[in-house]
Formats: sequence, C-alpha cells, structure tokens
Amino acid sequence: MPKALKVNGIVIVPYILFRDPREWTKDSWIKHELVHVHQCSEIGWFRFYLSYVFYWLAGLFRYKDRADAYFKHPYEIEAFEKQSEDFNELDIKILELSGVRNVKSKRNNRRT
Repeated sequence: MPKALKVNGIVIVPYILFRDPREWTKDSWIKHELVHVHQCSEIGWFRFYLSYVFYWLAGLFRYKDRADAYFKHPYEIEAFEKQSEDFNELDIKILELSGVRNVKSKRNNRRT
C-alpha cells in the first residue's frame, strides 16, 4: 500500500506499514509514524483520516504541488519536528505490543 500511494510509510490503524521492510531499522521513520499513531489516539482515527485528507486537499489546492501539500501539512509538520526525539514510554509500549522487543528510550542504547 505505501508503494501505491508513493509514500515511505503510512499508519493504517492499528498497523504501521513501510514501503521497504528495511525502514524498520530507521528510528526517525519509526518515530515519524508513531507521531501519527499518537495523533490518531488523540483525536480518534476517523477524525484523523478525515482531517488528514481535508488538509492535504486544501494544501494541494493552495500550493498546486503534491510535495508542498505534504510537507506543509500540519500533521506532517508535527511528525517531522518530533521524529528526531527519543522514544518515550508510550512509544516503547506501542512498539513492544507490535512485537518489537528490548526497545530503549535513548536511541543510542536501543536494541531491537
């Protein structure tokens, strides 16, 4: 699905899907998608997806460019800002529930 949408990763509740399985080794991409998981949990998945599409279409209309619509999307701005942060306890719990074990909150000490 990510390949068909021309994205590297996507959250389809309750899953995080990546175009390439090797992306699971990139902490920043995992964290980026986890931000979207948190966004879904904060406002609800239906509202998240509805507003995501609305903001993207509004951006596409405004900027006339798919990349600008994506990079200036409020949910993506937040995800890009937070993707370099350490995993917090909720991130670790989500990853462990997903089958990723031995995750540490400090990226330099992280083991999978």
